[in-house]
Amino acid sequence: MTARAGRTLGGSIVGLFRADWLTSQPACGPVTAVDTWIRNVLAQYSPVLNRQVCPFITRALDRCTIFYAPVTSCLSPDDVIVAMEELVSHFEILRPRDGPDAKLKTLVAIFVDVQPEDGARIVISAHHELKNRCTERGLMVGEFGPGYWLPSTRNAAMNVGEAPVPVLVLRHMIVSDRRFLLTEDRWIASWASRFG
Repeated sequence: MTARAGRTLGGSIVGLFRADWLTSQPACGPVTAVDTWIRNVLAQYSPVLNRQVCPFITRALDRCTIFYAPVTSCLSPDDVIVAMEELVSHFEILRPRDGPDAKLKTLVAIFVDVQPEDGARIVISAHHELKNRCTERGLMVGEFGPGYWLPSTRNAAMNVGEAPVPVLVLRHMIVSDRRFLLTEDRWIASWASRFG
């Protein structure tokens, strides 16, 4: 955490556990809601896309490589950035660290006490800076939240950004991520340095 304007920045990471361990964790409505959204929306077949909404998530669920990290006390985008920097450090040492399953490792930061009406101002607003930082490290970060419109790169008429609570999702960059990185030179340069 860092200090700014008389207060310490950064949220509190109140847990970090594999998604398949959810039943053994203390009940938390937002975490359960996100788990349900991942399994019943992102991992499901979409007739609009003629495929699963997110085939990556489906494979990660199958391989048990999804981790949930409930986060509290973020009052600003700066708080979110500080909390996510800490989570990136955790992500990099989580197992698996090598082999094919390492590329499927996914960390879902769930901002459990950010109100839906504050999600865009607090969490989504941090996304651009986080994407700058993450792509330099060979990572991707996705943003989702209540009422958030994020058109699918495969069909712009389909919103893939709606989630029950604000979340940011970390994973390793893969070759097919090029389409998510075209809008900024520094992002596509990070992709090109890894995949040519």
